[in-house]
Amino acid sequence: MVVVEVLSPSTRDGDLTRKLVAYFQVPSVRHYLVFQADRPQVVHHRRREDGQGVDTRMLTEGEIRLDPPGMVITLAEVYDG
Repeated sequence: MVVVEVLSPSTRDGDLTRKLVAYFQVPSVRHYLVFQADRPQVVHHRRREDGQGVDTRMLTEGEIRLDPPGMVITLAEVYDG
């Protein structure tokens, strides 16, 4: 499962802290993408293959690989539509 959030000023702190922990308590969540609303930037949290933790990376351009389910999206597609 992929969870996608768009940050807003009123929910920013909860999205970046409490929700991150809560989402990854659900075993089926593999990816949590947090997009900035005002600029091309995404934080991609990905559950490790062994299930023992989460890797995080921040992107301002390029591809986001979502395996599983086997998808690739680019920031240009998201922000330029």
